[in-house]
Amino acid sequence: MVFVVGDLPSYRRALQESLDRKIKLVYQHQDLDPLRRPPQLDEGLLASYEAKYGLPTLRRYILAHRLIDSLSWERQLRYLQAYIQYCEVLYQEYLPEVLITGAPDCLQFLTLYSVFKYNGVLPVLLGQGRMPGRIFIVDNELEQIPGLQETYAEFKSADLTGEDLTAARTFRASYSGQKIRPSYYWHGPSLRALPSLMRFGERIKRLALEDDRYFQPRLSETIRRSILTRVKDPLMRRELRRHAFDLPSAPFFYYPLHYEPESAIDVFSAYFRDQVQVLRWVSAALPAGYRLVVKEHPHTILGTRPLGYYRRLAKIPFVDVVPTSTDSYEILARCAGVITLAGTTGFEALCLGKPVVLFGHAFYQPFEEGVFRPLTIDKLASLLQRVAESPRVDDNLLDKFLAAVLKTTYPGAFDHTNDASIAPDNLATICHEIIRRAEVWASQGLTARGCL
Repeated sequence: MVFVVGDLPSYRRALQESLDRKIKLVYQHQDLDPLRRPPQLDEGLLASYEAKYGLPTLRRYILAHRLIDSLSWERQLRYLQAYIQYCEVLYQEYLPEVLITGAPDCLQFLTLYSVFKYNGVLPVLLGQGRMPGRIFIVDNELEQIPGLQETYAEFKSADLTGEDLTAARTFRASYSGQKIRPSYYWHGPSLRALPSLMRFGERIKRLALEDDRYFQPRLSETIRRSILTRVKDPLMRRELRRHAFDLPSAPFFYYPLHYEPESAIDVFSAYFRDQVQVLRWVSAALPAGYRLVVKEHPHTILGTRPLGYYRRLAKIPFVDVVPTSTDSYEILARCAGVITLAGTTGFEALCLGKPVVLFGHAFYQPFEEGVFRPLTIDKLASLLQRVAESPRVDDNLLDKFLAAVLKTTYPGAFDHTNDASIAPDNLATICHEIIRRAEVWASQGLTARGCL
């Protein structure tokens, strides 16, 4: 038996499809609606959850739920408590053995993952879109590819076969030749900027019908945010034009701003969530003569940023904000290295032979010869100096790392913006790989309840 937990829109869409009798739909808010009726906070109960699930702090999971950012900590903790209670009830009612989901990039998925994994449910998480044309299946919430580090260690100690070397170099050439981009890269931002009254009306009508209580705020809040974004957008565009300049002639590091909200910040880099503060740390740690180039994310609607955001960035010493029209590959070609929280730009930089300073977590972090992670802010200056002195990664090691990536992933598409994801052959490939991975992990005892 397979049961599907979804929000109301996905539940309604699923009802319109012809479903296998082995699939049961579970509407997540049918019996419990934590966003509308959060329980009273029980600090003792919450403390027992923290001890039970062995997390450093359950509060970190709240950071993945930006819809409740503006609420008090007390109310946020009530929501956290409600979701854990809901996940426990869900587990006890259905007793699943495998949890299949995309990246656990929100509060509900993170609590579901923690509760189910604690009870011995095998988590099978599908990596989404971070490596176009490749799929990886993981068993951890930080999207670290299983076996990648071990496979890379094996490849480092021996010469690659001609087939592996050719595949690695072809894969690398695709990135360096600007032939590969995530499918969502070209998708453009959502409708929050209200490009037309007609589309705005369609958006409001859809929200009213779907009543998506988890992934969207209430209808009134959506209208308020949309109007505010529409008003701010031209102001922010003018602000960016005033403070954006061409690439500097001096040597520089490159920091591509992250889209917000996004799992790269909220889950993989939760403790470095404030990008402005991160840029201040980097600015203070730059080697003499170096600057820091900052570019806005191509999906960001400028009106969603706070007023004065780009002005604050430009006031940080040695920071140069560049126009959004600046080609990112031109920046990558000229920079001494990329600094990122967890972005895919870091992987593009590696394929171009550039080192990466990574604050959070990303699937490419096992390549320690080219990816440097500051363990403390005090070490950041010496780390940047080290990167500046060695602005190229070892091509031979990079080929071996990319060969290891290809070995531990497989061709396919898993991205809700890509029609290829629902193609029958692709779905069959995903199902086959899920079964194969589950069998491997089962042989390692990962599905035995209470043995995790």
